[in-house]
Amino acid sequence: MLDGWNTVGTTNATFNNTTAGWHRVRVEYREVGGNAMFNLYWTPPGAGQQAIPATSLRPDYNLATTKTVDDSTADSPGSVVKTNYGSVGGAIDPAYSLTQSTTTDPNGLNLSISSSYEAPRASNQYLRRLSRTLPAGNSYTYGYYAKGATADNPCTSGVESIDQGGMTSTRTSPTPASGSPMVEHSVYDVMGRPVASWKNGDNPTCITYDSSGRIATKTLPGSPTNRAVTYDHAVGGNPLASSVSDSAGTVTTVVDLLARQHRSTRSGV
Repeated sequence: MLDGWNTVGTTNATFNNTTAGWHRVRVEYREVGGNAMFNLYWTPPGAGQQAIPATSLRPDYNLATTKTVDDSTADSPGSVVKTNYGSVGGAIDPAYSLTQSTTTDPNGLNLSISSSYEAPRASNQYLRRLSRTLPAGNSYTYGYYAKGATADNPCTSGVESIDQGGMTSTRTSPTPASGSPMVEHSVYDVMGRPVASWKNGDNPTCITYDSSGRIATKTLPGSPTNRAVTYDHAVGGNPLASSVSDSAGTVTTVVDLLARQHRSTRSGV
């Protein structure tokens, strides 16, 4: 509509729109020096020229809203998934890039999974996910540690007060046909890494880390004894060799300099 890279003076252009609805407007401009300006006006039906209000403008978020995967089989329809990121002016603006819902086969089965989030710009609300609802209407719900809340690591002796940094404290599964829903609990260290997790009243799964932040040990609850798993990220001092060991034996994996698996061996299994 307008193509003029003038360094001085004013350049104008007019477009007469006859189709209702949203339209794309692409703007490219430069400022060589001084006070470069760009003004965008419209003349609505029955009114005079005026600056386009912010409520009638919205950015191009470049968010993928439809994904289609074709099926090479003859007469077999492709897979279509639509993603909804909310609406401008809605509770959650697309600018946050938070998936409100995904719908598989929207013109057929119409299977939708939706999520809800904390409110934006509200006190102690950080847009964390609150629920995830499956196509049948059953939902997962999420709980979070409050600002400044601490927790004790149940995997260590003594009582600790570790700041949990507002991380996920619980995830509650959909209510089953009989019995109580499964509630997963989590505790984190000062680095925000999970160190303990358990379901309902079970004993916790415990995790420790090495100085590089890699998992060093993992202890899983069991009967009659727990299962202890040990991770070695440099077997014999070789950073290309790693191993995982438990009471049943050891699995060692060696990779090349491109991280491609070279060989894998088992011992004591």
